[in-house]
Amino acid sequence: MFHTSLYYFVEEVEETLGCVEGDLRKNVKLLRGTSWARLKGDILVRILAKYLSQVLPPKLRFSEPNSYIEGFPYEFDLLIVKKHSEPMPNTPIYKAEDVMCGMEVKYHGIISPTKELENVAKRIKKKFKLVNNAYPHIKFIYIAFKEVTETKRKASTNFLEVTRYALKPYPVFCLVDSRTSRPRPEDWNKLIEFIKNLK
Repeated sequence: MFHTSLYYFVEEVEETLGCVEGDLRKNVKLLRGTSWARLKGDILVRILAKYLSQVLPPKLRFSEPNSYIEGFPYEFDLLIVKKHSEPMPNTPIYKAEDVMCGMEVKYHGIISPTKELENVAKRIKKKFKLVNNAYPHIKFIYIAFKEVTETKRKASTNFLEVTRYALKPYPVFCLVDSRTSRPRPEDWNKLIEFIKNLK
């Protein structure tokens, strides 16, 4: 049932990024680096929240992108918070008791050699664990829009599996295989179920 909305989601992300990229290329010859990556990530997060809002329990809502949990200096791409909660005045910081879920979202997974990928994933896991030690009610998930999930050769690295292993026990979802450009409805459906079951 939600399988179909994955295809619309992927199409909307790609079309939006294509339009923005085309517009930016009028002024910037080469698009690469942190600024472009952050902009792509911000656009992805906003479209993801729009689609997942359709299945979010009525007592919850998404924060704005790049929000924080009170008492911690860690930025989260998205938070799922109680519907009537507001950030602290003049900040993107939410009270921990109002936060139900924190989300780390990457456009293209963690792009690094295997050892470095493991280290980056472990830093994300450490951030999740530090908050969980103080507030065990908050759930955390990691979402990669694109990631290598199907390897061509035996010796190739399945980056999704490496990420899953490094982030265990936190759920990891990948929505598109980056080598084949094939959407992955199995992870999309699991993500939908996870979101629907938040309380």
